[in-house]
Amino acid sequence: DNGKEYLVKAEIPGISKEDLKIEVTQDSLEISGETDVEEKEEDKEAGYIRRERRYSMFHRTLPLPENVLTDKVEAELKDGVLTVTLPKAAPPEKKSKKVSVK
Repeated sequence: DNGKEYLVKAEIPGISKEDLKIEVTQDSLEISGETDVEEKEEDKEAGYIRRERRYSMFHRTLPLPENVLTDKVEAELKDGVLTVTLPKAAPPEKKSKKVSVK
């Protein structure tokens, strides 16, 4: 919390931006991702085939203490670090009413 906005940083190594899903509501931020990688190595002379398959998935929900401007949220993925900037909504004005004493 830096006053006017929330800044969320998450280390997400090995996940591309196409594999990320970010959803924000007035009071929470949801970050999820899924990756599926298959590697194949074949050496016909040595007579072997090696295959590896990795699958990973994650999902995190972070509650936010105040309302945010959902249409102005920005996200950036650089060098395996996801940075999400969530601008705060202006607090509602406190309405007061003058009461006369009878």
